Amino acid sequence: MQLLKINLSNLSAKKQTLEPKIIENWLGGRGLGAYLYSQDIRPPDDPLNSVFIVTGAVTGSPIISASRSVVVSSSPLTGFYQASNFGGFFGAYLRSQNIMALQITGKTENPVWISIENGQVEFHDATNLWGKNTLKVQSTLGADKSYSVGCIGRGGENLARFACLKFDDRAAGRTGTGWHFGYKKLKAIVVKRNQTMSQTANKPEVTELIKDLTKKRLEYEQSPDFLSHCTPIATNISSNSQTYPASNYRRNHLTAEELNSIGYKAFQKIVTKKSACWSCPLACTRYVKTSYRQEEIHGPEYESIWALGASCGNFDLNAISEAAYLCDDYGLDTISTGATIAWYKECVEKGLINDQPVTIEKELELIKLIGDRKGIGDVLAEGSIRAAEKFPGTPSNLAHAKGLELPAWDPRGTWGGILHYATCPTGGDHCKGLTLWAELADKSTALSTENKAALVISEQNQSAFRDSIGICMFAGDFLDNDSYIKSFEVLFNVELPANTPQEFGERIVQKEREINKKLGLTKENDSVPTRIMDYPMEIRDQTIAIGKENFEKMLTEYYRLRGWE
Repeated sequence: MQLLKINLSNLSAKKQTLEPKIIENWLGGRGLGAYLYSQDIRPPDDPLNSVFIVTGAVTGSPIISASRSVVVSSSPLTGFYQASNFGGFFGAYLRSQNIMALQITGKTENPVWISIENGQVEFHDATNLWGKNTLKVQSTLGADKSYSVGCIGRGGENLARFACLKFDDRAAGRTGTGWHFGYKKLKAIVVKRNQTMSQTANKPEVTELIKDLTKKRLEYEQSPDFLSHCTPIATNISSNSQTYPASNYRRNHLTAEELNSIGYKAFQKIVTKKSACWSCPLACTRYVKTSYRQEEIHGPEYESIWALGASCGNFDLNAISEAAYLCDDYGLDTISTGATIAWYKECVEKGLINDQPVTIEKELELIKLIGDRKGIGDVLAEGSIRAAEKFPGTPSNLAHAKGLELPAWDPRGTWGGILHYATCPTGGDHCKGLTLWAELADKSTALSTENKAALVISEQNQSAFRDSIGICMFAGDFLDNDSYIKSFEVLFNVELPANTPQEFGERIVQKEREINKKLGLTKENDSVPTRIMDYPMEIRDQTIAIGKENFEKMLTEYYRLRGWE
């Protein structure tokens, strides 16, 4: 397996073989990314700072849902560690070129795009693409489906701090991945699929494993509603469990009318088709037809419906879909975009910021202004935390952790979730160990500090391991750790030690902590703001807030178990 090193300062590329021992110790994806980045840690605006795009250990193989990769660097939004996971086909196509990881360093004065084809790397003038949004770039460079395109839109070009990288119809959304490409003047990377990529499927052990995993998939009694609607069904589940943070984290569930407007049954009415990532039987991507456009567009998933919808007081699925489309086109993270606008709307409503009310049409206008950094969009493109510094009295309305806007899972009804967000290596990220599902299994202990530190550590370690293997988290509903371990072992011809998930996960999280400390992280950053810590909510027939004392109790135990000062 190879690491492809790209230096934009002199437009050069060279390959380096990844030693088998490194892969055995760090797997791939998030684990390998943390290890590689830890060799030279720099702030995001250092021209020599590296951005790594790392495929999961089994990504690109015929293993079920083996599509995931990760972007690792330091975040322009938070200033801390960045690890943003994405699916699609880009990682699989990289592996078809025998490339497990890309390292991008330096910066160029004039915009370029890069092609990787038949083992060769070429640099191209991107002047004619600069100023174009992602859909135009992808249709120009990736019209042939044997190519996968990773690119930025104007959001990345204009250095919006929560700009994302779009990989075909998927995104590495969180923590500002697209900012790096804009800063380095790299418009896109295009990877050609090598037709010999499925050679591992000819190994008898792989064939047998795929049969076994397929059987597990068929035996799994997955909800018919989930198969039909995928993530939008979580709107109903979360609202009913009072973990749905509507109106900028001022509520924890929807009214019946609101749920009827944006719940999964309403969403299904605008769906036209679905599609899947590499080697995935779940096909969770949905395309929709709305009143805003003639053509069908990539539809919003659960997080986007919340961030651009209920969090902003927008309950029109047509408008929510249009907002998500604009974010995709400009290359903006839907969660941070929606959360920042929701914060702004609350501040306007309270008279803390002088502006016209944030209506649905105003929301759509704000997304464009953020992507182009015009007017108030120039302030909002900095993210909600930096924007709040401009307006006295507004920071108390923020919902974030480590400067990353919180997602669509309210932790105030499951206190382990508060500890997770506070200690998560990247901040407010639900995909790196959220304990909500485990806590809701026994609601009587959800509003408690007992054993939460151990639970959070276990979930975070498991997440780090899974993100390094490269199999989608949704497949984790029917694949177990034995499946992950066996997938790695048969592809790499090694035998992993016992208790692999927790041991690997612990190693990875500790490496990420090392990176964060070198980037300036202190204990004060392992916290949550007033809106989460002290905002009383009615939760299952009681009005309660966690408070600093309860939080510190969990955090102290967490530090003890992690062995941190």
